[in-house]
Amino acid sequence: RLDTDIVITHYVDGSKTSTTETSNTNYISGILQRYAEVSSHITVKTVDLVETNVQDKTVSQNNMITVKSLNDDGSERRSKTVTADEIFMCEISGYEGQYIPTSEYNQMVVYYRDVLKQQLPAATNYFFAENAVTGAVDYVMQETLPVVYELSGHGETALGDDDGFGKLCKDENVELKELALQGRENGAVPEDARAVLINAPRTDISADEAEALKTYVKGGGNVILTTNVEAYGEEKTPNLAGFCKFMGLRAIEGHILDDSSHYGQYIDWILAGITGNGITASLDSTNYYFHMLGSHAITTADTDDAENSVETYSLLETSDQAFVGKFDEKGQLIVDENGNLDMEGVVKSKYSLAYQSVLKDDTGASKGELIWFASPAVFDANYASGTGNSYLFNAILTKTCEKNDRISLIGKEMSQSYLTVTPVQQRTFITVCCIAIPVCTIIVGIAVWASRRRK
Repeated sequence: RLDTDIVITHYVDGSKTSTTETSNTNYISGILQRYAEVSSHITVKTVDLVETNVQDKTVSQNNMITVKSLNDDGSERRSKTVTADEIFMCEISGYEGQYIPTSEYNQMVVYYRDVLKQQLPAATNYFFAENAVTGAVDYVMQETLPVVYELSGHGETALGDDDGFGKLCKDENVELKELALQGRENGAVPEDARAVLINAPRTDISADEAEALKTYVKGGGNVILTTNVEAYGEEKTPNLAGFCKFMGLRAIEGHILDDSSHYGQYIDWILAGITGNGITASLDSTNYYFHMLGSHAITTADTDDAENSVETYSLLETSDQAFVGKFDEKGQLIVDENGNLDMEGVVKSKYSLAYQSVLKDDTGASKGELIWFASPAVFDANYASGTGNSYLFNAILTKTCEKNDRISLIGKEMSQSYLTVTPVQQRTFITVCCIAIPVCTIIVGIAVWASRRRK
């Protein structure tokens, strides 16, 4: 869908001739040529840092890439730089889903070996050029980036910039900004906000902030909320709970537990299932886990508490064997002398752990919406890659930021698989291929020759 000329420049260092450096350069050159082949608007150039006097002093790394969009007169409109560390990454065994630059891993190997006298676990190499270059092309094509504001001032957990869901926003070319509503001059949500994220607040928002959020949603804004079972409640956070009721939702207080086939390492580490409703309709319900740690439940509020026209969808749910666990004042599960959970009076049922609520106008058209997750860890950095949480977050960004497609892509594995053969297998293979098969072929040939000769 490109309608503007793009120039991609690949900077290489001709003095680096090692097998690894040459192979990496060829990997990048190959995929850049594919970009040029699929669009007449893309031009790819290669610049040798040794042979060419590069004017841009920021270009000093081998295999660095710059992507530039051009105006009609040929002048530069916007540019973005991609480094080799964003392209060649690896995943350490035991830390699946967490990618670090290969150069950083190589430094860690030396440190562990020479200083700690230990061996670092093996790593699998990945090639992230498609993710990096596609994101850069999307970036230089946009006039302005969509902005998601992170509410602050109530003990919220920030997504961060360099890893986790913050990096996922960066890969999707969505800008994250901090929002202190209480300190703003007019106390309103900024006009450029595509969404406001309230990530696991520890204290309540003010009444003025709640009103600002209501005004924002009425105007078509989107609020993404995650809550903590220990910090959220109608008595603990009446203003935030009031905003949720305004959107037709309320919490069922208490830790939700599930049976052994529906939780991970701990009993409150629930592996939720998607309902296929609302924003989850486009997600695969079979291939990914949706991690919901320390969850309470969410249900619809009384109609008197909700806005007159609210449409709600349950997004994530437990099994029908889930229940509200019994905890003491210290937050410990109450068990009997044999270590079994206290199940007296417990009713097992299916609970919703995430909800989407869409505000409607008088004509039935959608206005703003609230997407509420009843877990403080749903956007934890550990779940930012290859989990249902990451795919659901991507779906939320695509919808709230009105993006055509997701552009963050999984890297391609580069590690080569080798066939290991024992000495016995090697001798057997040689005997069969070099002696047995030729001898059998000769014998069959002689037999055929003799048979024909007799005829």
